[in-house]
Amino acid sequence: MQLPINEAACLPPDQVLEHLGSSPAGLTNKEAAERLAELGPNAVRTHRANGWAVLGRQFASPILILLIITAGLSLFLGDATNSIVIGVILLVSVGLGFTNEFRAERPPKPCIPG
Repeated sequence: MQLPINEAACLPPDQVLEHLGSSPAGLTNKEAAERLAELGPNAVRTHRANGWAVLGRQFASPILILLIITAGLSLFLGDATNSIVIGVILLVSVGLGFTNEFRAERPPKPCIPG
């Protein structure tokens, strides 16, 4: 019953329906109940976006770790200007990365017809 999407895209609709054991009218109630019992619900697995996990992954980047060490060394050696510039770059980089990744992990908002 499985049909890879790349194969289904190359077939005419009637062949896809035949391969899936369906028809243009859909499944009968009996067939739908049997497939539900056998395969489970037709649902996408979701998870909740965890902001702390996303933020932690941002700081796991080797380049960001190197920048943090460089900023610390600059500050330790008395070059506060370079340390501040590196710190601002770090904040912008982590902020943008966090925003993009957190948005990508959130489930899409439901479409409400207007």
